[in-house]
Amino acid sequence: MYFYNLFKRRDYATVVTVVFHTMRSSDIKRATGLLSKLRRRVGVLDAYIVYYGERTGVASSIPLHYPEELYSRGSALYDGGRLASSSIVVFIDAGSKCFTPDNVVDAVDSILTGEAITYMSAPSGSQGLFTGFKSITRELGGESTRLGLMSSPAYSIVVTLAKYVKRYSFWSIEPFIALNATNTSGKAIRVNNECIDLVDLGWLEPLIIADLRSRLVRYLQPVSEMGDGT
Repeated sequence: MYFYNLFKRRDYATVVTVVFHTMRSSDIKRATGLLSKLRRRVGVLDAYIVYYGERTGVASSIPLHYPEELYSRGSALYDGGRLASSSIVVFIDAGSKCFTPDNVVDAVDSILTGEAITYMSAPSGSQGLFTGFKSITRELGGESTRLGLMSSPAYSIVVTLAKYVKRYSFWSIEPFIALNATNTSGKAIRVNNECIDLVDLGWLEPLIIADLRSRLVRYLQPVSEMGDGT
């Protein structure tokens, strides 16, 4: 009876905000199907699609939000975090080939049980972005350890507490979530790098890397000056 009540309480408490994001209008219809599958496994309080592509007559059965910055994935996810009604936010790339409801259920459970405060799954981007991110973390020196096991600055599935969504670069919120979370809590950040969503970023790739480097250095500067990372 104890275990039945425990899981019953957890099911009731598993109420999240789901934020799909994409810059491809073809992914919007797919997001509707993904949300339907997810609702069978997780209590969803509210859901949104943040669309940061060309605004040409896009329609959706899920509430649609347009960030101010066109093509900016980071701005889209940041805005999605601001829309959330729940304290737990699930960010999902609507075009991800790695998405499964199990990943989200596992992530939400790990947060509810106190095992983790943030969960990231399926690194997303180009090989050049992955290499550029490794270069940035090397430049950061000791601070790079606070980014945990991240192999990319972007993940297709991110489950975190809304209060950690405070900063962003043109393409990412994930490194800033990791840094904000480790600033305020000693709990773990879980990262799953098994499935990779390769994305051809084209001309955006060098701009994404340069912008991320600049913003991370600026963000960490006051931390470095204080010396103790708090």
